Amino acid sequence: MDMDGATNARGTAFTGNVEFQTVSIVINNENDAPKAGTIGNWWVTAEAGQQADDVEKGAWLKFGLEGPDDAKPAFTDPDGDPLTYSLSGPSWVEINASNGEITNTKGGVPVRGVHRLTVTATDPDGESASATFNLAVALSGDGTDANANNRNEMPRFGNTIERDYQENSGDRVVATFSIRDDDNNLGHHPFALDSVTITQIVVDFRDSGTTDETIAVTAANQNADYVSAFRLSEPRKSGNTWTYDLLVKDTNSSPRVDTTAILDYETINRITVTVTATDGIDGDDADTDADTYTEQIAVDIDNMNDRPMAEGIGDNPTTTAIETAFNVAAGTYGVSQSEALKEILYIKLEDIWNDQEDASNRLTFTASVSGSWISILRGPAEWGDIEGVTWNDTTDATRTHVVVGDDAADPEDGEQVLIIEIDRTGRNNDQGAMGSFTINATDPDGGTGSMTYRVTPTDENLTPTNAVTLSGSAREDGTLRATFNDDRDPDLGGSATPVLVVYQWFRGTAADASDATTPFRQSTSNAYTPTQTDVGNYITVKVKYYEIGAGANANQLVAFDTTSTTVLNQATTLRMVSDTPDKGVGSVTVLADANVLSVTDVNVRITDGDYSTPGGLVADSGLTGITVSWEMSDNGRGGWEAVDQEGDTDTSTLELTDGKGKFYRAVVTYDANGADDGETGADDDLMESIYGDPIQVSDVRDTAGTAPTITGSPFPGGTLSVNVRNTSVQWQEQRGTDWVDIAGATGSLNVTSAHAGKVIRALVSYHSTDDDNPGVTAIVAVAANGGTAIPGGTSGTATPTGVDDHDIEVSVAAPGHPARGTSNNAGHNLSHEEIVPLASLFQDPDSARLTYTVTAVTPTATNSGTGSTYVYDDAAGGVLTFEASTGKLTFNSDVYQTHDGTDTDGTGNVITLQITATDEGDRTGTADVNLRINVAPKDIFFADSATGLSGAANGSGTPETFAISVEEHVGAEASPAPGGQLIAHVNVQDENMGSHKFGTHEVTLSGDDRFMLTHSSDATTGVLGRTDADRDGSTWEIRLKPGAKLDYEAENADGRPTIVLTLTATDGGGLSTPAAPITVTITVTNDTTDDVTPTPNDVPGLKDNDGDGTDDNDVVDGDDTDTDGGTPPPPGMSLGGIIEDFVDNMDTFEQDLLEDFML
Repeated sequence: MDMDGATNARGTAFTGNVEFQTVSIVINNENDAPKAGTIGNWWVTAEAGQQADDVEKGAWLKFGLEGPDDAKPAFTDPDGDPLTYSLSGPSWVEINASNGEITNTKGGVPVRGVHRLTVTATDPDGESASATFNLAVALSGDGTDANANNRNEMPRFGNTIERDYQENSGDRVVATFSIRDDDNNLGHHPFALDSVTITQIVVDFRDSGTTDETIAVTAANQNADYVSAFRLSEPRKSGNTWTYDLLVKDTNSSPRVDTTAILDYETINRITVTVTATDGIDGDDADTDADTYTEQIAVDIDNMNDRPMAEGIGDNPTTTAIETAFNVAAGTYGVSQSEALKEILYIKLEDIWNDQEDASNRLTFTASVSGSWISILRGPAEWGDIEGVTWNDTTDATRTHVVVGDDAADPEDGEQVLIIEIDRTGRNNDQGAMGSFTINATDPDGGTGSMTYRVTPTDENLTPTNAVTLSGSAREDGTLRATFNDDRDPDLGGSATPVLVVYQWFRGTAADASDATTPFRQSTSNAYTPTQTDVGNYITVKVKYYEIGAGANANQLVAFDTTSTTVLNQATTLRMVSDTPDKGVGSVTVLADANVLSVTDVNVRITDGDYSTPGGLVADSGLTGITVSWEMSDNGRGGWEAVDQEGDTDTSTLELTDGKGKFYRAVVTYDANGADDGETGADDDLMESIYGDPIQVSDVRDTAGTAPTITGSPFPGGTLSVNVRNTSVQWQEQRGTDWVDIAGATGSLNVTSAHAGKVIRALVSYHSTDDDNPGVTAIVAVAANGGTAIPGGTSGTATPTGVDDHDIEVSVAAPGHPARGTSNNAGHNLSHEEIVPLASLFQDPDSARLTYTVTAVTPTATNSGTGSTYVYDDAAGGVLTFEASTGKLTFNSDVYQTHDGTDTDGTGNVITLQITATDEGDRTGTADVNLRINVAPKDIFFADSATGLSGAANGSGTPETFAISVEEHVGAEASPAPGGQLIAHVNVQDENMGSHKFGTHEVTLSGDDRFMLTHSSDATTGVLGRTDADRDGSTWEIRLKPGAKLDYEAENADGRPTIVLTLTATDGGGLSTPAAPITVTITVTNDTTDDVTPTPNDVPGLKDNDGDGTDDNDVVDGDDTDTDGGTPPPPGMSLGGIIEDFVDNMDTFEQDLLEDFML
């Protein structure tokens, strides 16, 4: 071994070579004890009357133990050591110690009965194991023929008690009988009773002309017709006598089906049931065929008083017509009635009620109603006792008249009738409500029948009247408030409210609002503040609202747009909006130089709310529409006097040679009302003035002296300074064409990002140095940055940038949803309102002022709103509104599924609004508002193979009918992972995206704890249980748990070898599959190979050693005169079997531990 470069624990390098030494390790053997396997039971039929002196060893009993080389050895030794055998039991049985052959002893006389034998196997080291089994001995023959079976006692029926069955009385015991077999104490010996079953049913019909029906009962027709109504109870065992009950039993688990109902007195006179008892060997002769013994039990069907039965009432036709029992199923009466019309039902009770035993005119009737809009006008009573009513009065045009009976003719005086009114013409405080009327009929024997007829009206969506009022001040800057009285809508009376209300505002010059056709504003707010633009106009408000519809729009959101009912559902101000005079606000900049004080249009900026121009800006181009004058004061605080400018052609300038330290100010005067106020009778001569800041003026020189210059960095973060002494500086920015002061910006200017993109100048005032003549000597303006905008401003390339999307997650909150996904009509089940923080979605380095618009909607929807309010009536799954000015989003849904318009795209129920932000430079950026709606998983599909799970064709969307057959004895597979026998594939159907928590599931299984659910792999992602290949859910597998097995005989104990499993899927948002159970039915089929009587070769641990040594010499096969054989042990009867099963169910690690423990 070359260890060059390796180091030892001390860090020193190894040197040299390594020598090798071979060592032999001897592992001493530890003796392992023998192990007992499962051992069956044995039976033998021996000749009666044998004498001990005549009995040779093995003469009547000879069988052996299965050895290590056989298929089912009785004992094994892990070390392969030879075993010796010993036996404890009756004295007339012995065992060969070397080969395990069991025989009768010499002189051993057979003793009838079941005898317990224990065999012990011992290895050379003395370790041993034991197993116990039963030996059943029967005696037969007359002492001369050991093969005779004539001592087999036949089963005998006795103590049969027959009872009649009264029709419609449910589960009943109709007979009790006993079977005695004196060989029953022989246990598993064929002489003992083998089976007791119903083998034939004969139906004797009450109609003598109908031939009796004979039915052979088989395994295939157990659940059919008359066979399904009868069963045998488990036996009550007392010694050799077993007692049974014959039962009439409802064997169908469905609450809608009663298998005993077939035993109808009017149809059947008697049922004769044949019961057959069978033991293993014919006792009449020497053959070994099983013998059968029968008993016939007669069950007479007795009459029960039949309840009166009602027929169905058909759908209401569009015109008056005769109703019969043939149009619709019983119990439903669909009323297609508008709320503008009443409906009268004239019901001939004797025509729709019948009784098999009593004439209809012998029945008595009562009636009741539910629903305030259904009432009983007359009856139930005889027609002759009803006064003041015309039958089928078609002259009343306000009612629809419907006759329910065999004909429309007037009833006889003694005929029972009922008159019912269905009246939806009043105010409906329970839109879409159902009602019903119930009729009860009682026969002379007290039998009572009842039928309820449901009435589902088709309600009109009625027009509200005078629902909108307008209050408040119709004056500029006042408040107008709209009130919507939803109680004026008959469908919203009482506590009902609209889902969403949108207020639409219009303006027009016509007092009747006839020219108010296009809304200038929509909002969920009911208040509006009139502006200068509204002065001289009438303001009209209309309401658009959404309610839960009825009739054709049942349970859906219905938009009610009052624009279609302008006369009834709008309100208009009683007068035009009047003007509220506004005080003008402005700035005036005075320049002084060359003996002149001057004001130019760019130095005047006035805003006045009385002007309807953008921002209320007063036009000042070339000082058009405004005049300038001057005032003087000694102190600049008061005592202002007008400066005489008589003869001046341009009063915007004032020539001064010396101000002499007095204060001057410019006065800008303009039309106070503006030229567009539109107010009738307005004073066109009313003027308003803006006053400039006072300026103390000294000797205004011809020049400003040293011309001012600006130094410093014009970039944000820099500082700008004016380099002329004895001056003061006011910084200004240009707005439009006008210059206005930057608040607080005097002296040097610290340039910030707020200045970026703006044109800035310095207004420099030169001050007198003459203390006797203080004031300014000149005021000049100098542009910063050469008259161009501060860098980084709106002339740059920066744009608003979307930095984050806004995600909203909500869940459908309805109390349930369609069981099979066949309907998406949920009613109003989701309302959400949220303020979206729009400013946080964007970053704009240039401007703090952004405006927002919705530029796209996914799925595509049409905006019916105006301005900054977006209304999407056709949004997938409901109505969505968004107010871009506030970020307020509302969403109302009326569906369970497909809020994004499709259930097949695998993206989930997501509605996306693309929000565009625009800055002052008209540059834009976008961000998304995503509304993700969690909908419950809507279905679960099943299939025999994974390939059947990809489409809706699998299970046809009706998994409650899905069934699968599994053969008994299908057991647990230890591998491959995840283990357990695969029974069925499962696919949870969900519209949500699998990568989102709403699309992940927890699936539970109930009904039988032998089954479990495991994940299956996604064909697309490989992720277990995440999504299927179509990405419309998740895939799973139903498996048997490790160690679980199915047994046909055990499952069939109640006549139905079926297992019903219920599955529920819950998504990551907490919503589950429908409340209606989603089930899969597993039918266990019979493995017929275990129905054959076992041969000695089939008996674990034992084999036949009789006769010529062949294994099948003494097999009960019906072909010879066999007198012995074996049977498997009942569960729990073999200690060896218990140990074997225990060890077999261990894993390898547990088996090793047990072996170490035994050693």
